[in-house]
Amino acid sequence: MSKWIPISQMDKNRDRTMFVVIAVLPNYTTDPWAVWYQPENTTEYQNHGFVRWPHKEFAPTHYMELPETPKFMKRENVQIMGLSDGLRKVWNSRKS
Repeated sequence: MSKWIPISQMDKNRDRTMFVVIAVLPNYTTDPWAVWYQPENTTEYQNHGFVRWPHKEFAPTHYMELPETPKFMKRENVQIMGLSDGLRKVWNSRKS
């Protein structure tokens, strides 16, 4: 299980890979938010260098890496909940 890491320990020389941040404040903890770090945008977007961070008043305090993306899955192995049999046949007949 991943744990929240203080932003002060984050490598600031990251590529544009997305990760999740939160801000832990004295009386409030924000919802997790998927962002990427791009410090050259700090002034333009007023987001403390975290692109997509919605809180201009404060910076995130902790981060967590996103899990690795699953490897390619064949369409016949994907279960699609709520599709009728007809729609499921159309979905599975599409070329990958």
